[in-house]
Amino acid sequence: MATISMNIPFKHRPPNLPDNRQMLDRRLYLLGKRLTRDPDLKKKYVTEIHKLLADRHTELVPEEDLCRADGCVWYLPHHPVFNPKKPDKCRIIFDCTARANGTLLNDQIHQGPDLTNKLIGVLLHFRQEAVTFTADIKGMFHQVVVNPADRDALRFLWWKNDDPYNVPLEYRMTVHLFGGVWSQSCANYAVHRTVEDNASEYSNSARQTIKRNFYVNDCLKSVASVDEAIYLVHEAWRYKIPPCMKLKDYCSVEGFTSTSGCRIAEMLSILYLRMSGPLMFRQLTM
Repeated sequence: MATISMNIPFKHRPPNLPDNRQMLDRRLYLLGKRLTRDPDLKKKYVTEIHKLLADRHTELVPEEDLCRADGCVWYLPHHPVFNPKKPDKCRIIFDCTARANGTLLNDQIHQGPDLTNKLIGVLLHFRQEAVTFTADIKGMFHQVVVNPADRDALRFLWWKNDDPYNVPLEYRMTVHLFGGVWSQSCANYAVHRTVEDNASEYSNSARQTIKRNFYVNDCLKSVASVDEAIYLVHEAWRYKIPPCMKLKDYCSVEGFTSTSGCRIAEMLSILYLRMSGPLMFRQLTM
């Protein structure tokens, strides 16, 4: 599978970031107290940290870079977040909005162009044909690698042997972050650029699907026949469409293919029951 690597689009190079290690030490201390009080949460948190390491989404800071003091180092606090629909799954969020010495990381980085398809357009295309299917890109932001020169701006601390009573070690993320103001633009650009660079390898239908039928990491696609849908899905799996991404969880109202056994697609807070029925929206509560 192809991999794409991109810089963090800092507004200034070098970015001249202040030392925020003291703020991070305080946040890590509070996280340690919380995990110590809640062994079940600690177990889930440790599992996610180990997963980041196993997937090579994070790495130990090389010894020669530990004392780096050139304005390119920033430490990210992190905390757990839970989805009410998946109470047993813990997601680690790195806080790109944490402020230290009047500075926060997201303010130092360009947001980038809005390359996300308009939701209304994706929904209208989804309603055009009789057969529909959906899919999403697994860990979209984490599939775009950060170039090594910028990784020290994504440092974080974690304890040796997962024990809050031990001295913390310094890690740095190797991929773009959920919560980074720049990440969505970079991920969308990665998808479109890799398709353009390898256009001869994919059918026109596949290219149009990527350009028109994705809303961030969610694909909502309709085609005229079951055979066409099966062909497109098989092409996606065989040729890794998009080529730098891993697709997962195909689901169809026709039931022709499904990795999860699901027959009702619930995505983007839209409950879609049948093509003959109306679109019904569920209001989000913040």
